Amino acid sequence: MPNRRPHTKSRHGCVRCKQKHIKCDEARPACGACARYQVPCIVNSLKRSQRRTRRLPYPVTVTSANADEAARSRSSIAIWEFELLHHWIIEVADSFAISPGFHRAWRDQAITAATQYEFFMHMILILSALHLALTNSHKFTEKLRAFILGGCSEAMPAFQREAQSISDSNCVEIQAFPFLVAVYGLALAQFDRVEKSEDTVLDETIHIINLIKANKTISATTHPIVRSRSGGRWVVEEDIALRSGDPPGHSELVKAVQSLQAWIDESGAEEEEIRATNSRAATMLTQPATYPLKRNLRPFVWPNLVEDEFLGLLTARNPTALIVLAHYAVILDQTRAQWWCTNWGARIVSVVRSCLPERFIPAIAYPLEAIRML
Repeated sequence: MPNRRPHTKSRHGCVRCKQKHIKCDEARPACGACARYQVPCIVNSLKRSQRRTRRLPYPVTVTSANADEAARSRSSIAIWEFELLHHWIIEVADSFAISPGFHRAWRDQAITAATQYEFFMHMILILSALHLALTNSHKFTEKLRAFILGGCSEAMPAFQREAQSISDSNCVEIQAFPFLVAVYGLALAQFDRVEKSEDTVLDETIHIINLIKANKTISATTHPIVRSRSGGRWVVEEDIALRSGDPPGHSELVKAVQSLQAWIDESGAEEEEIRATNSRAATMLTQPATYPLKRNLRPFVWPNLVEDEFLGLLTARNPTALIVLAHYAVILDQTRAQWWCTNWGARIVSVVRSCLPERFIPAIAYPLEAIRML
């Protein structure tokens, strides 16, 4: 029998070549095969012994002997997952429409983070699937629908465990992840666009605000570490801040909040503490001028500032708190061109109008006019 030709394995080949069972030439930044087909070349650059412990994306029973092994990330991805990653790179990262620097960060660094952290990978995949769904893409399938409905029950606990040990090596990824969660909350609320009850819309909105509030908590912990590390941040201030002037529509919002304050002061039947909580929440609506972020980031400012007591008033359907929420909906509506926001601002105002007693309707004249609902 003739001797078999010696076979040299590709030890550091990319994910796609391994999935296709072809030898990778290991060229960088893209191997020959990936460059030929113009697809992203993803490499799991960390050795198994160097990878961080993390949960698999599916349930698994482990014993003490194989617990560490089972907790590590996947060494490969399925074709449909690869397609979602590709969609993120060419479409989703750019869809935030913030700035070139912001785009580069969420196109490049986010993919690197996804190869290192399973929770980051899962959130990028699910947001790519939601983008396909909410933009009515012909590429959206029932398999992706099932994937979205499967939720993030594995990713969120994995993130929480990682966040318990913030260090120089993971602080940037921990700081960035809540932004994805916030976008996920807003996008998921739009998914399927089924008719929802008034209580469902309000409860989902409160849940979304709580998701966005996580940005402030995480940032307070990670910011000092991120600033001191040699690698720096993914984005810098000029990537996200307005260069000069007030945000669009800000002067009209300031006038509306001043009028709103008069309604709060006249709500004499309410306890002084309730009036004070609503007053602070209303004043915080003008904070985007203090934190002059670009338009598509403005919806994330107010939720990071409001107090838990105010969210309690919303849960109790306090009329004045609902009026304040309707004014926040105007800021949401200003980003309605974004696939993750679309008509949620208008939906909130519609629900608030339905819930309010008739005598309170004049208090939401500004939101009704600004969102063209008069």
